[in-house]
Amino acid sequence: MGQLIDKLRPRHRRTIGLVGVAGDRRDEDIREMGALATSFFDKIVFKEDAGLRGRKIGETASLLHAGAQSMKSRTVELSVVLREEEAVDYCLRAALPGDLVVLAADDVESVWRKVCDFAAAPVQPGAGAAARRLERAG
Repeated sequence: MGQLIDKLRPRHRRTIGLVGVAGDRRDEDIREMGALATSFFDKIVFKEDAGLRGRKIGETASLLHAGAQSMKSRTVELSVVLREEEAVDYCLRAALPGDLVVLAADDVESVWRKVCDFAAAPVQPGAGAAARRLERAG
């Protein structure tokens, strides 16, 4: 996925990524995934996968966040939104015209419906230029 993001990046203002990982991975692997995400995204939202696989709520997202924070080489905006549905909404609302939003979904069908509903919703008066506007990568 990293190669695809790198290819698309020059055509977009900034990249926003929704990142989660299964809880049954080793702590150091989860932290490494968080650190790696900083190579591809300007804004990262960490979420929990639906199946915690033996972890406490928030533990995996916290490890991802810690890994990303350990990377000092570039400035990346980091957020944690545990529930996938809320995290997707957060990413979509954060996007401005020209942004590339990458959603790594656990529940693909639900996330796809949310994206389609978001794209189809009318812009509310006074909501600003970024509201409900999605740009297709293509």
